[in-house]
Amino acid sequence: MANNLPAQSSILYLDQNVIRYVTNLRDDNPGVSLGRVIDRGVELGALICPFSHEHFWETSAIRDDNKRRAQLAWLARASRGACFLSREELVAAQLIALVRPKVFEGGDFFCEVDVAANEAVFREMKAALELKKKETEAYFSDYNLRRKKGRILRNIPREVRRVGELDRFFSGIADCIAYHLIGHAVPMDRPFGAEVLKVMINEHNVQRAELELILNQVISTKGHCAPLIKIQSKMHESWMLEQKEMTHNDIVDLHRISTALPYADILVVDAEQRRHLESTGLPAVFGAKVFSLESDFLVPLCDEIVLRIQRRLSYLNSLKA
Repeated sequence: MANNLPAQSSILYLDQNVIRYVTNLRDDNPGVSLGRVIDRGVELGALICPFSHEHFWETSAIRDDNKRRAQLAWLARASRGACFLSREELVAAQLIALVRPKVFEGGDFFCEVDVAANEAVFREMKAALELKKKETEAYFSDYNLRRKKGRILRNIPREVRRVGELDRFFSGIADCIAYHLIGHAVPMDRPFGAEVLKVMINEHNVQRAELELILNQVISTKGHCAPLIKIQSKMHESWMLEQKEMTHNDIVDLHRISTALPYADILVVDAEQRRHLESTGLPAVFGAKVFSLESDFLVPLCDEIVLRIQRRLSYLNSLKA
């Protein structure tokens, strides 16, 4: 669902590290030049850099007031106020797209927010970050503890399946829909699924027949009918196959990437996440190009952005002709 039409803006997803990179005004920082190229693309309407809720969480944790405000000011300008929907809202929309004739476009998954909000918002986001960190650390503690104790994962396919079975965030969707259809209260230990169900019913007025179709799709595809679930699952598998321990930051990055990939034309992530993402083959499926800030990728990244600027300029000139 990437948007490559010159008449429209290309969607550029930036990892938090990239935002820090382009807002670091040191004289020897090549990221300043990259930031200027992006600024030019945004100014001409060739680019838009929407942020995610996780961007807010990470930015709220920056202690240095000047750095935090510099990143927010740049993000406000580059995003034009566009923010990806929350993961719960996004999964709900992706599941609804399975049973309704309307085709969701990238813009349907954005909401407008004021990124120049006051300090109270940052305090709230910091509290949310701490809570989320505790939840994700508790969720992955079993796997990480086994790694720290030196256990070798001999049966890799079984371990990969086990991660899928443990993923209560997504398997809970089917549970919550099923409980709702038989008139029972949704399970208390399935908060993600409960919120997805709530969004579908309260915000999109999904009917019983539609829920039954969605449930069948979720079960038959093991959740992969929703792009966000498929991306996150495939990237989990990539980490597991390398027997790598996932840190909290890795998990947050994975959440952001799975949110952005179906709708972004260009993604700029850290080197390890780029490698895991490319190993899944999913960027090609969604028509996205993936870069990192390694020296080998910096020039091609700038060239790609310049190409999109040139397309936009050609389109604007055609309107004048």
